Amino acid sequence: MKKLFLSFAVFSAIVSCSSDNDNDEQKASIIGKWKVSKAEIIAPGTNKTTIILPEGCEVENTLEFDGVNQIAMTYEQKNDACVPKANSLKYNYDKPSHVLYYNFENGGQYSYKVTTLTQTDLIIEDDKYVVDSSTGEAKTYKRYYKKVK
Repeated sequence: MKKLFLSFAVFSAIVSCSSDNDNDEQKASIIGKWKVSKAEIIAPGTNKTTIILPEGCEVENTLEFDGVNQIAMTYEQKNDACVPKANSLKYNYDKPSHVLYYNFENGGQYSYKVTTLTQTDLIIEDDKYVVDSSTGEAKTYKRYYKKVK
């Protein structure tokens, strides 16, 4: 009887956890303000990873998605102060395919893969941005964000 109860308890816990994760992903929205926490550059073939942590004024950098525009707020050091600069781009987020599309005024478009989107975490991956000079292959560039509002 104890074995039956233990098996049922373990099964219930597994089912409960997976449905919580599913609900978290369903409730998750890219809309909101996200603060950069780190970046990783992963070399092709070797999978050597370089971790980049924001320093100085960069720790204030954010992305804000409002449903139509993404506003990137970047901060630069000027005369002992962190000075903000805002850049805005139109975007579309295709939730089923996990692809974030940026639309430029000249008609161009750029896409990123959203590898993680929860109510608190966002990871955006790009394999076209950084090119390995020795092999000519594109490195994978991952940006990690935490939701601030």
